[in-house]
Amino acid sequence: MSVSLGSTIKAARLFQPVAGVVPSGFVTVGAYSGSPQSYTDLTTIMWDSGLLTAQGQQWEAVNLSDSTQGVRNAASPRTSGGVHLSAVTEVEFLFTGGQCDIVFIGTSYYDAQVYVEYGGRTYKTSVLPVAGTTSGPRHIPIQFAAQYHGRIRVHVGGGVFVGVKCEQSAIIKPSPLRPFGIADGGSGADGVGVHQAPGTSFLTGGLCDYLFERTGIVWARRGQPDTGFFHNSNAAVTTDTAATDGSTRWFSQSRKDWMTGSGPSGVSDFAGKPLFYLLDGTRQDGGNSGATGLSTGPMAVRELSCLQWIRQQDPLCTIAHVSPSPFTGAGAAGSATGPPTAGNPHDLNRQEHQFAIGKVPRAAYINSFGPTVPWFTGTGSAGSPNSSQQAVLIGADGVHMTSYGYEFYAARIAAELGQLPINTARARGQW
Repeated sequence: MSVSLGSTIKAARLFQPVAGVVPSGFVTVGAYSGSPQSYTDLTTIMWDSGLLTAQGQQWEAVNLSDSTQGVRNAASPRTSGGVHLSAVTEVEFLFTGGQCDIVFIGTSYYDAQVYVEYGGRTYKTSVLPVAGTTSGPRHIPIQFAAQYHGRIRVHVGGGVFVGVKCEQSAIIKPSPLRPFGIADGGSGADGVGVHQAPGTSFLTGGLCDYLFERTGIVWARRGQPDTGFFHNSNAAVTTDTAATDGSTRWFSQSRKDWMTGSGPSGVSDFAGKPLFYLLDGTRQDGGNSGATGLSTGPMAVRELSCLQWIRQQDPLCTIAHVSPSPFTGAGAAGSATGPPTAGNPHDLNRQEHQFAIGKVPRAAYINSFGPTVPWFTGTGSAGSPNSSQQAVLIGADGVHMTSYGYEFYAARIAAELGQLPINTARARGQW
């Protein structure tokens, strides 16, 4: 049955969150190994077999002439040594059988989380992602207590995905697509992820991973770290000038091209009928945008132009922009690194963000900054001082969140997203 293009549904009604950690005894996910489990008739389902679902991914062969060298998720145009950075890989498939091995090639650090179905709902197999440091071919052994039929989903960071090993009698088919969204912005939405040591920090324990767990939405990770409307990760800019690693300001031509089909997949993100375009806030624009807090200020003008571009690509997805976080550095109150203060550089950006958002249909602003009611307060990082809310959330590098921090942040964002209207035709996949 068709529906009016003007009707909406509350987003929370579409959420299918991960239900928790799977009950003990249902499935065993073993330690990383250089060899697969024992099989009677072993077969390998390669990444390019067409039997695996890579929703939201930009898969790029490591070696075009040798698929056994794996595939990287080139989530954005960002490069290192002229090669696209390998972002977190997300793969999903329907599996009928008793056991299988997820195969990837690890670097000096990697981590992964495995999800399975139990009782018709998605569960993760460990409380936190599991890390490893032995490089080379690695296997994640998955063994069910009884014959299994359902989805298996894996997030792997710090390696390149190769395929799935299983019995020849096992059946692997592509998973049906899940609800989809685009996550853009700075470090939180960066496809590569952030790992800090020491501390509880994982490449697959980032904002998009926990947003998936809270909503069941698969996110195309299009962020680039330390970038903003007026920052390219290296310097303040007013053009699309790239930093040395290829990072550019938000909505640069290269980043827009990546979203609209110039990436390795050749498919536009908007062809995936996203429920949301989520823009995760940054502090890099503080003091760099020239914001005045007026509706005609430079931040308001640029953001309005950028969001209008999104609306031109997709008239139906819901746009949500999260403010800069209330992170407090060493600066005095009112400075770009001080605590949230009315009229400071971040607050002026926030005001202009909201002016722009108010002029765009199907768009909303999520204010984590405050300054009246910030999402967290305090100073410090890595648990020090122990009386600080911020110190619990921020990791050893003193800037980026730990996995606990991203879990907190994702929970707050998901709660806000859940209240937003989604076009009913889009929710049903009709447009």
